[in-house]
Order: sequence, then C-alpha cells, then structure tokens
Amino acid sequence: MNRGWKIAIVVTAIVASLAAGLSIGSWLGLDVEIAQSDPDAPVYVDLSKLMLKYNDPLRNMSGTITYRQVFQDALWWRIMDPHVSEDMRAECFMLAGLLSEGRGTEITQDQYAILMEAVQQVWGPAVMAQVEAELQ
Repeated sequence: MNRGWKIAIVVTAIVASLAAGLSIGSWLGLDVEIAQSDPDAPVYVDLSKLMLKYNDPLRNMSGTITYRQVFQDALWWRIMDPHVSEDMRAECFMLAGLLSEGRGTEITQDQYAILMEAVQQVWGPAVMAQVEAELQ
C-alpha cells in the first residue's frame, strides 16, 4: 500500500470518528454546537445557468434566457428609471458591471437585496420565485 492510500484511510477514519462523536453527543442530549452558515456570507450566482427556454413557431422565434440576462435586464431597468436615486443607480450600475463577465460571481447580501428588488419589479413573481429557489 503506498503512502497516498494510507493518508486517505487515516483522514477518512478521523472524519468518521468526528461524525460519530457529534451524533453520540446529540443523542445523549449534550449541547453540541455545529456551526451554521453565516447570514452575511456572500451569495454565489451561476450566471450561465439556463432559466427559461422558449419556442414560438408562429413568430419563428426560439431561444434561451440565462440568469445573467434576467439580472442585467432588471438592473438596467433600474438604472434607466428616473425615479431611482443617484446612489441606487450607481450601485445598480456597479452590480451590472460585476455580473457582465465570467461564468459566475459572488455578491454580498446587500447587493443580493438590490438585485432581488430589481428582479421583482421587472420580471414578476414567477421568475422571482425561481431565482430565490436557485440562490437560497
């Protein structure tokens, strides 16, 4: 048996013993705290994921809509809205630039709130529910 396999077996045994210890501790009623996800942690967004596929043979149109397109449309709608404050417009513009490149990105909880507000205004409840289900 080479050295790599020995290390893998030892690591597996350690992880299994920790899991067993936590389960026995919770079974005995001990206060075992397990770290939960941080509510202020960044949200990862996969921008290339397909959200909607459409086919309209009467108009000879078909295609796909990705999360990137949904988010950018919503943000640009907010940027062009004359009722939006300059600070919000700048934040949306920065967020649109962040979402314009790459396959995915991480955004803060504040940016997530701005993005969800924009998506709700532009796309409506059906798309909003799909986005929230994906990002949560």
